Amino acid sequence: MNQQEESYDQAMQTAMAMLKRRDLSCRELSAKLGGKRFGQRVIHQVIARLQDLAFLDDKSLGIDVMNQLQSRKPTGPHLLKAKLIGRGIDPTLVDHLIDTAKTNIDQVQQARALAQVRLTRMKITNPQHIRKKLWGTLARRGFESDTIESALNELDVCDEG
Repeated sequence: MNQQEESYDQAMQTAMAMLKRRDLSCRELSAKLGGKRFGQRVIHQVIARLQDLAFLDDKSLGIDVMNQLQSRKPTGPHLLKAKLIGRGIDPTLVDHLIDTAKTNIDQVQQARALAQVRLTRMKITNPQHIRKKLWGTLARRGFESDTIESALNELDVCDEG
């Protein structure tokens, strides 16, 4: 076995051990293998082989990450995009996944449900303060401004005090 083949085998074993612990994106795996001082050529070969074997799939990873985030708390497209890009998923794929999710999920309903939960916990009574707090909560969860506006209007949280 020559040095190139030996390096490939070591990189493949290392990659499999990493993937056994946690799903990774192609970019995350590439960075981790690069940190282990494997050459770029070997890293590309390992990633290509793992994709062929379906052990590495950024689209499936993106869908899983989105589902995990949504199962905890309703999450808007801005936060989803930030999380997916943070995981090293290609921005073009991220946009496609989020567009698909938007058509399958009623964003206004999700924002309204989250705002309703927050509203029941609030101790303040000033409608302007309530609206401001709810707006901030929904914005931090990544919802778009028009979605937030619609959700708060449906809950009849008015601007006037």
